[in-house]
Amino acid sequence: MPQLHALSSFCLTLFQAWAAWEVGQMEELLDPSLCAESQLKEVRRCMQIGLLCTQSDRGDRPPMLDIVKMLDNKKDLPTPKQPKYTKVSG
Repeated sequence: MPQLHALSSFCLTLFQAWAAWEVGQMEELLDPSLCAESQLKEVRRCMQIGLLCTQSDRGDRPPMLDIVKMLDNKKDLPTPKQPKYTKVSG
């Protein structure tokens, strides 16, 4: 059962991250008192890379070499597409 809880927690966090990204409020997921503004910028960048790495379609995920360049700030970040699993069906 702990694995199911971990998966559930991961999915909820991913959904929250996507929702915050979509409305331009990634800062809402962060505690700004924990680091300086320059560090918050890096955290937002890492969160965007995380969204790229969790794309539904494998072809939309960046290869590791690109991820390393993105983390080193040597490559521009593409805009993540909304993953299928974050779309609410109804």
